Amino acid sequence: MQQLFDKAELQKVQDYFCTLTRLFAYCVDADGKKMTEMSGDKNGIKMIQEAVPEEDFYQLFQRVSDSSLEDMVVESTEYDNVKLAAVSVKENGRQNNCWLICCILNDVDEGKFLEFPGEGIGTDAFYDALDLIAEIEHKIVRAEGELLSARAESQRSKSSETEMSQALKRAEAMTAVVQFLESNEGFERVGSEIMRIAGEYLDASGAKLFQIRRDSERMDMICNWTNEGSVFDLDKTRDLLRTDLVMGEKPLIVSSDTLTSAGVRGEMLKYRMKAFISIPVFVGGKPAMYFCVNEQEKSRTWLLDEVKFVNDAAKVLQSLLNLK
Repeated sequence: MQQLFDKAELQKVQDYFCTLTRLFAYCVDADGKKMTEMSGDKNGIKMIQEAVPEEDFYQLFQRVSDSSLEDMVVESTEYDNVKLAAVSVKENGRQNNCWLICCILNDVDEGKFLEFPGEGIGTDAFYDALDLIAEIEHKIVRAEGELLSARAESQRSKSSETEMSQALKRAEAMTAVVQFLESNEGFERVGSEIMRIAGEYLDASGAKLFQIRRDSERMDMICNWTNEGSVFDLDKTRDLLRTDLVMGEKPLIVSSDTLTSAGVRGEMLKYRMKAFISIPVFVGGKPAMYFCVNEQEKSRTWLLDEVKFVNDAAKVLQSLLNLK
């Protein structure tokens, strides 16, 4: 649970409360670890620590923690004028902070007494103080829950805004790509623009379009976009030998953590690529081109929307080829 108070603030509140009520108290978390030191009259604290074993406080904590019904427990001690109490508020069955309290009663007339130089507190006032602690803790837990819910809602809202922004960016980029279906410009000119739009949308290192030659063993890079600051070293752009990166009829999607063949990984290492996408573009039922996107600057896991965008852009290229 998100805490409204840090430890220093909680100690300060506790000190003030014990001064007003003449009680002795400290707070532990749901695991029984101390969050504050005992507050109250300093001489009284020393006296109580000598007279009441800490194990007695821990047993109270265990009792209220293990109970599904009790959120307040009061127990007697070997001294008739000394009472111990534990107050803890549960939220949805979960244990929250627990207040461990000791009082010196000043309205007990007989029995075994712990001599105390201070004023002490009356029995009725003691129970009123416990009720007040329980009520305050209820309000704190409720406020902490509302705070946590508000933060979660804020996070959901931010995530929703981010998703909407990304969806808008994707739609704008795809609209720009689709508009080329009505273009009268040459294929390589249009293809280069689609490479640019895709590369900028994906914020990738580069985007390229390879055309397979008729012998199917070699290819040409006919369109190329390289992001500012990125380098993709090729000795030439024409009459290139095909590699495992541009082979087959299925898309090749390789994120930085993808397990893939030695051939694919070897080619990626050769060109210092950390992630790669290759989508075949079909003409007459056979791959005629490959739309490739490479990432060299950082480790990357391709998102489904990103892969879908590249695939949709490849379909636009395929339509352009059939139209032309």
